[in-house]
Amino acid sequence: MGVTTLCIDGYALKSDKKCEKCTYTDKNASSCDEKDLTKPTACLPGFQFKSDVCTTPCKKGVSKCNDNPDKPDGGLASNCSKGYGKDGSGDCVACGANALTCTDGSTALTCEPGYGLAGKTECKKCTGNNVSDCPAAVETPTKCKDGFFLSSGNCDSACAKSAKVCIDAKNDVTCADGYSFFGKVDLLCQACETNGAKTCPWKKD
Repeated sequence: MGVTTLCIDGYALKSDKKCEKCTYTDKNASSCDEKDLTKPTACLPGFQFKSDVCTTPCKKGVSKCNDNPDKPDGGLASNCSKGYGKDGSGDCVACGANALTCTDGSTALTCEPGYGLAGKTECKKCTGNNVSDCPAAVETPTKCKDGFFLSSGNCDSACAKSAKVCIDAKNDVTCADGYSFFGKVDLLCQACETNGAKTCPWKKD
């Protein structure tokens, strides 16, 4: 049987490198101690982890707030929620329409999937289906949404279900959760052998 290197939320990676389901009752927890499956070790985005519990919600726009529920953990912009950016006072403030990240609430840095950065300040909708990114929001897409690949100037073609990112339907680049490459010559990702696995090693036992 193959072993696991990373588990999905709600599972713990045991010493035998297999995932076991957590048994905590805290609905806002995301992981648990491998030696005590009832003990949370981290929270879902938007909740403060303190004294082994996840009951205190972070301020709106903050995804990780272990130190202070009103501020992003460590003062990092990366701990603001999607669609929010950090302002000069260290608060997470809402970005403009369709922006994924921004500097001060008004200047977009990246856009939501399906939108392109126009004029370095705003996000405009891409043309076509399943498009993740496009220059100037109106031209040929440069990147497709996960599960689709660029062909003939559009993103209408789907990857195999094993792939998150692919070159085409027979050549995976990044595996979907629960799948992995098991050899250097593999072109398609193969399913992991352990329930709850997010990733598994490159070589089966």
